[in-house]
Amino acid sequence: MNFKNVSVLFISLFSSIVLCAQDTIPLVNGLVVGATNQARRTIVYKDPVFSDFITQDVYRPKEGDSIGVNRREETERWEKITADGKGVFKSRKLRGGYLFITYNSPEKALKILEISGHNEVYVNGVPRGGDVYNKHLTFHPIQLKEGENTFLVKGGRGQVNMQLLAIKKIYRIIRT
Repeated sequence: MNFKNVSVLFISLFSSIVLCAQDTIPLVNGLVVGATNQARRTIVYKDPVFSDFITQDVYRPKEGDSIGVNRREETERWEKITADGKGVFKSRKLRGGYLFITYNSPEKALKILEISGHNEVYVNGVPRGGDVYNKHLTFHPIQLKEGENTFLVKGGRGQVNMQLLAIKKIYRIIRT
């Protein structure tokens, strides 16, 4: 067996185990804000949302909060957004902007975050990788805490699809 065949076998096995062993918890309501950068490449990157996120103990934007001006010199403000019937958040503001979502978990739990169409996501402050080409291949195991959990998503191409997958049973793929 060559490397490609082994990789396809492993991905197929992992995907089938994960997909057969979970329920879906949709994330459908949040806040969105457009980008404030000037769409230029620069050594010093100014991002007011990320700056607030890393400097504040608890980052929690509110609807109507201003973060700066966009390249058209219009004030960017956080506004409500709801996912469509397929669970996709669609907005031009997600082209480089941010999506902020909260989820209240009844208990501490291990979940799988399925997310696509984003550059990066911070789950309770912990960074996770992105799926900028919207290939629907990003599954992050995450630890939810009891109570409010936050998701700060850096948008990519204008739409983000995300949901939590509840793990019913943890399967061991490799025996030790």
